[in-house]
Amino acid sequence: MLPQDLMYAILRLPDEQAQIESRLWGIDEYNEDFPFHTEFFWVRQRDYAELSLHVTALAKRLRAYAKLPPVAEPKPGEWHRDQELNDIIKRTDDAREAHERRVAMSPMLSSG
Repeated sequence: MLPQDLMYAILRLPDEQAQIESRLWGIDEYNEDFPFHTEFFWVRQRDYAELSLHVTALAKRLRAYAKLPPVAEPKPGEWHRDQELNDIIKRTDDAREAHERRVAMSPMLSSG
């Protein structure tokens, strides 16, 4: 039998995806950023990247529990899924932060 915390984390995955979809629906329904939908794409990329990293961590725990060999790490210079997902999160956070700075400064620029 699986440890309770691991089983719970696995069973929560559909709920976590549903939460992302619900959040995206709300953004799509109420966001005024047509036709760009910037917030929608930021949230979708970031949340699914985080969920994917969470699934990877769960798979590692499950493999360790079942005493299966770990998945081979990519060789230097090869594409690495987890690194790409972390890069997506970083790029998304950086883009959102830069956007929020521009928005915060825009009233100051127009009032000067």
